Amino acid sequence: VSLDELQRRFLVLRNFNCRLQTSLAFIDFSATDERSLLARGARELRGVVFQHVKLAWWLGVLKEQQAPAAARPEIEIDRHRAHDALELSERGDPRASEAGERDSVFAQAFDQLQPLQPALLRGADRAFKCQFVGEFGDDFGGLYRECLAQLSSELQTRTTLLPVLRPCPNALLGTGENRELFVPNAQLRLHPRRVQMAEFLGKLTGVAVRTKTPLDLNLPPVVWKLLVGQQVTRQDVEAIHQGCFQVVDTIANLAAHGITESMFDEIVDANFTVLSSTRETVELVPGGRHVHVTWDDREEYARAVETYRLTEFAPVCGDMARGLATILPAPTLGLFSWHELRTLVCGKASVDVALLRRRTIYGDGCQATDPHVAFFWDVLNDFSDEQKSSFLRFVWYVSRPRFFSIDLPAYSCQEVMRDKLVYAITHCQSIDADNTTVAQRAGQGINWTNAAATATATATAAVSSVIAGLASITGE
Repeated sequence: VSLDELQRRFLVLRNFNCRLQTSLAFIDFSATDERSLLARGARELRGVVFQHVKLAWWLGVLKEQQAPAAARPEIEIDRHRAHDALELSERGDPRASEAGERDSVFAQAFDQLQPLQPALLRGADRAFKCQFVGEFGDDFGGLYRECLAQLSSELQTRTTLLPVLRPCPNALLGTGENRELFVPNAQLRLHPRRVQMAEFLGKLTGVAVRTKTPLDLNLPPVVWKLLVGQQVTRQDVEAIHQGCFQVVDTIANLAAHGITESMFDEIVDANFTVLSSTRETVELVPGGRHVHVTWDDREEYARAVETYRLTEFAPVCGDMARGLATILPAPTLGLFSWHELRTLVCGKASVDVALLRRRTIYGDGCQATDPHVAFFWDVLNDFSDEQKSSFLRFVWYVSRPRFFSIDLPAYSCQEVMRDKLVYAITHCQSIDADNTTVAQRAGQGINWTNAAATATATATAAVSSVIAGLASITGE
């Protein structure tokens, strides 16, 4: 395609977006495709709507539903309990699952926040205030961010700490690509409390968007597509479960390989069952364990397997979407692509050090030309993506009232600078330097507030005024 043609195409897209920008507010995104051709068209064209056009309108919708800071719940997290639970899971202790669902940071936050009116979690900068038991820290935003970072990490342990997410099939089987990804545990729906945990994860994804506090969630495209209503394809599933459609393709190509009815039983020895992503046997029809696949029903079996693979995560993602809808105006998510939602929830996968450097402001007695500052940028550039993310996380929760700032000692050389930074981002996990009354009481083990009682009291006092002032797009 010539440059001239590309320019003409861009002008068409720009003209379309300029017109759409003034019309988005008049589209009823809660309407189904059958009821509203306009809503259907907007959803189908989500890929050509500029992101800044979507966000300019959408952020206004979020603001209409925003909860006041006075309504912010307060919770208490005991990270010592969470650490003990994690150690049990890493040792393979049979008590690990029970401990994880009771003592992990995720479980503690779940127990205190899940019962509250969701509208209270729609704050602009923080959804809740957090205190760490036994740690000298007061929450000016750093503890809140650290809480979300730690529960994200807990959700993606490869142990039995929490049941919400599981390593994807490629990770379990040690084959294929994308082994670092996690998928929702389809077995969650057998337990009411775990269903609520999936809903709570959905709430947290909404909270991440509202408060611009990314969650480090390694979820595959199939999950994000289900959350925004995009169609899941075979390629999406095969990317995390290599070979899962092999039996489907085998049956579809029997004739091409000269397989006849008399040979079928030798080639395909199967019942109407399938192995789930967690390696559990699932019946495709009632009593499927005892229903043998025959030549006559081979195509029915292939369709059933394909349908299961494409929809396996839909029920749990539906639970997540239900939680998400209490924090964000769910119908409007259809305007976003799965890539865009993933970026809104998780942020960008890599850290742009050059951008960070351009935006950095140097305080008194420090200049960009100082030798130790040059050491710092060289070290940060050489960090892996994981180390860069860990550095940002470290700065987030040590900066306190000065917000995203750091005191950088004038180390003598680049090697020392690297060693000190690596130690800080690896080992400095506690919040132990604040000198406020709340921090002192928490550090001394004094129950600064009965978290459950405080959260409930806050909800009771604020919920009526908050609910009354919120737009009802989510249908509450």
